[in-house]
Amino acid sequence: MWSVVSASELPVQERFDWFSDTLSREVVPTALSTARPAEFQAEAAVLDLGGLRTATLGFSPLDSRRTPALIRRGDPGQYQLGLMRCGTASLAQQRNECEVGPGDILIWDTSRPSDVRTASEDGLVRLAMLQLPREAIPLPTDRLAQLLARRIPGHEGVAAVLTTFVNALENHGGQCSREHCVNWAPRPSISSPHASPSTWPRRTTCPRKSARGHCSSGSTPSSTTISPIRS
Repeated sequence: MWSVVSASELPVQERFDWFSDTLSREVVPTALSTARPAEFQAEAAVLDLGGLRTATLGFSPLDSRRTPALIRRGDPGQYQLGLMRCGTASLAQQRNECEVGPGDILIWDTSRPSDVRTASEDGLVRLAMLQLPREAIPLPTDRLAQLLARRIPGHEGVAAVLTTFVNALENHGGQCSREHCVNWAPRPSISSPHASPSTWPRRTTCPRKSARGHCSSGSTPSSTTISPIRS
């Protein structure tokens, strides 16, 4: 079942700090900045299937930096794949740099420093993300390094298959359980320091906005809403 968090129930002045803390705790420690913190909006849906974890994110434009110090603070040892839905993103990692838009795919390594900038002219930046343990990718490290921070059009070849897979997860992943997937989804060799979404407090309804404008198509996960946790 999808677990959903949203900043909408928090006071405006707390939303950006809440999202920064949530992203650092549930994805990887990262330093975020935004030009308009007083107008910040964000929401996220997470589906944990054991070795495979997927998320859909929507947030006001921001910049993200992952430094060597933040990597030492917490690193799940993953490759993460993002499928852009709305807005644009630029990623710099491993001496590579790319800019992507709706329908494009990009890949980054949580164990390497990175810089990300996002933008959107009309609303939230939106993307779907897969978090994959390294042993789940049957490619040599040097081959994968060539794919980091590269724009991969999501409508061609293997990337089109990946796009279809991500869309299918959004449509049907909520019907799966960790027990269903444990036999085919490899488990990471490094214990993740991040708390499972199943430990968050739950509510019963989940209003979510659909993508608009020139966003690429993607379904809205059926989900259980989780209220933001205030410190």
